[in-house]
Amino acid sequence: MKKSKMFANGIICALLLTACQSANAQEELKDSAKTQELSASKHGVSVTSRQSEYLLSSDSFSFNIKNSNSKIIDFNDPGSLEQYIDGVWYTIPMKKDENKQISAISHIIKPKGNETANFSLKNATSDLKPGKYRIVYGFADQRKPFKVAAQFKLVKK
Repeated sequence: MKKSKMFANGIICALLLTACQSANAQEELKDSAKTQELSASKHGVSVTSRQSEYLLSSDSFSFNIKNSNSKIIDFNDPGSLEQYIDGVWYTIPMKKDENKQISAISHIIKPKGNETANFSLKNATSDLKPGKYRIVYGFADQRKPFKVAAQFKLVKK
């Protein structure tokens, strides 16, 4: 009887700790992403992570961007990082890079072209934890602007 009570108490404690950890993660990341459902491909533009997993200690990540269109695609978005917690995507706050000047020049991805984009984590304002993430990039063509996202995992090894 004592063993079953101790076991039940242990289970309750574990559940409470898990709930607290989940609540704490959501407290740190207050801004849920404006768009929860994003595809890795839209209007002939696709973004894929070069790796499915990255170490938490990584300074940056690389992504492949492919333009399958016969038209030029405008790529002027530095990207944003989002974390998936309890069924919701949250935007990771980033510090502004004081050393970079804002440029009106955008990158152009040629028709049927491929580009590599790097995303730096140096400006993340919160400690990243293991889990599911996505990088979101914005593009424009003759249609209105659109976004695509590539998912990956951050792991601790």
